[in-house]
Amino acid sequence: MFEIRLYKSKRKSAGLLLGSSLFTAVIVFILYKNISHNIWIYLGLILFGLGVMVSVFNMVDTRAQIIINGDGIFDRHTKIGTIPWHSILFAECITIQKQNYIGLHCTEHFTSAKRNYRLMDLMKEKLNLPQVILYTHQLTVSNEALCEFINDLKDSDSKQFKMIAERFKTFNDLI
Repeated sequence: MFEIRLYKSKRKSAGLLLGSSLFTAVIVFILYKNISHNIWIYLGLILFGLGVMVSVFNMVDTRAQIIINGDGIFDRHTKIGTIPWHSILFAECITIQKQNYIGLHCTEHFTSAKRNYRLMDLMKEKLNLPQVILYTHQLTVSNEALCEFINDLKDSDSKQFKMIAERFKTFNDLI
């Protein structure tokens, strides 16, 4: 079966690694020279040390974040499982606080047996957000291109799927 795998951007993880390691080095220097032993210095060391560990984890993580195939869309972070194509009505681009998301509006009959987040579902209902939100800020592909791609694929059959996916792959290589 033909599928497209989308991975996290290594460049963004490298930026986080650089920033966190610079601040960690400054804090270690302050502690080494006995300039200050404030509690905020230790909290900063813990915070930026965690930033270094998260960025290293993201750089060595080789798992795909989003997998798009003939069955549907699988996002590792939503913990829903595969969202079938017949459940997707349309996709839209959402930007909240400079973070990019793709909202998938699904049919009324779409339910996820693996999820039990009632508070999040109530917030989505009050804010008129879609049922499923895919986090795309760290992906290497354009948010608008991915949203257009999903909207093209939701009504296609297997032959059209392969043609649209090939077009997206060549477009994705140019980005």
